[in-house]
Amino acid sequence: MTTANLYYGRSEFAKGIILGLISAIFIIIISVSLKTDIGFFGLLLEHKIIILFTLPAILTVWVYSVYKLAHQWLTALQLGKFIAVGQSNASIDMGITNLFIIITNIDSGAYYILFKCISFICALLHSFVWNKFWSFECSDRTKVARQFVMFVVVAVIALIVNVVTAHIIVNIIGPQWGLSSRIWASVGVLSSAIFSIIWDFYGFKVLVFKK
Repeated sequence: MTTANLYYGRSEFAKGIILGLISAIFIIIISVSLKTDIGFFGLLLEHKIIILFTLPAILTVWVYSVYKLAHQWLTALQLGKFIAVGQSNASIDMGITNLFIIITNIDSGAYYILFKCISFICALLHSFVWNKFWSFECSDRTKVARQFVMFVVVAVIALIVNVVTAHIIVNIIGPQWGLSSRIWASVGVLSSAIFSIIWDFYGFKVLVFKK
């Protein structure tokens, strides 16, 4: 067990707000895409101002709680931060995918896979910066190139799992339980994210940002 730095200050408070705002913005985009298919998203869109305040507040409380409950266990602190970053990655991933769907009105086929790859890459870059400098507190800038290469290797494996899972769910299995193809496209995004999150955390911790 490694002792973690448990100091919670203004910087950590600000990071919780920033991650919450990122998530809120992309959830609003998702709501625009799915508002006609799911009434809940239409309701969220009507109260988007509340979302812009609520999500930052939730992430701020989450980050504060992680620091207070970590009990000097570095892995627990890292995992808590990783989850905070991960939820914003998921919102970026799903939000950008849905943004393309809104623009093109295409929610399946080869273009869907292209949209998914682009959204994953954007989430990947966001993930690298936040996980390196915050989740795993690896501030050494002399190893950035090597770390990024290893990060990409770990992420490419996750990408393969992520995209293949989404492809199987969306293009092979297809919409189930009476859900529309647009809703099912988002189901594909969420399902694929679940399969890669555990691999990502331990891959980043053990192979990329190990101190």
